Amino acid sequence: SLLDRTLASIQHQSLAPDVVYLWLPRERFAEEVGDYRFSGVDVRIGADLGPAMKLLPVLDIESDPETLIITIDDDVEYPPGLIERLVTASRQHPDQAIGFTGWVFDPQTSATSIVHLNASTPGSTQLQAVHVLEGYRGVLYRRRFFERDIWDHQEALSEFRFHDDILLSGYLGSRGIGRLVRWYGADPQEEPYHWQLNGEHIGLHTTVGWLERGKSCVEYWLRRDAGVFGFVEPLGLSLVRTADRGAGDSD
Repeated sequence: SLLDRTLASIQHQSLAPDVVYLWLPRERFAEEVGDYRFSGVDVRIGADLGPAMKLLPVLDIESDPETLIITIDDDVEYPPGLIERLVTASRQHPDQAIGFTGWVFDPQTSATSIVHLNASTPGSTQLQAVHVLEGYRGVLYRRRFFERDIWDHQEALSEFRFHDDILLSGYLGSRGIGRLVRWYGADPQEEPYHWQLNGEHIGLHTTVGWLERGKSCVEYWLRRDAGVFGFVEPLGLSLVRTADRGAGDSD
């Protein structure tokens, strides 16, 4: 019931995507997708992976290592410059995953305590390295960031069904791929008005034990490599609009 508004916000982007995939879990929908048609959207059926479903099945379709994949949630209305600003940042930092909000661990408190970096943080046009990118505001990846072994981690811990952000950022950290956030607008105080979150009270984050499952996901990565999330510090870089997008680009 919320999807139309999300799709409308993507279809009115200043930089249009080449394709929009919508993944429906076969455990909850009929195998025939004919009843779920949306203009300009490639609707597909797959196994129910939880929120990681917005990325993992795409990896089997898109094979060009430089293809840009932007994941979004299905219950958020996105600002019109979302794709263009992520692509601009990715051109400047092609070896980094990039989003608009995320968090870092606070070792002064405990291994799994966090400091949240989002709209309330000053420096709205700066890039900031984070440990975990939050998916609900949109995240840009390059296809080459992922190998087939991402599925092994997804299947190894059932709690990842509730915390795809930690699954994906932990995986990137294990491969030495950085994660950056930037702020959408010029004024951090205006940030909350750029996004309309329609599913705030119905998401997986409202389920019992959600926080404990998140800690289990963090500990999963730390058991494999205590330094997987590493030290981060502000890059102090400002973004500018670029006009280098040519007709031959295929982002």
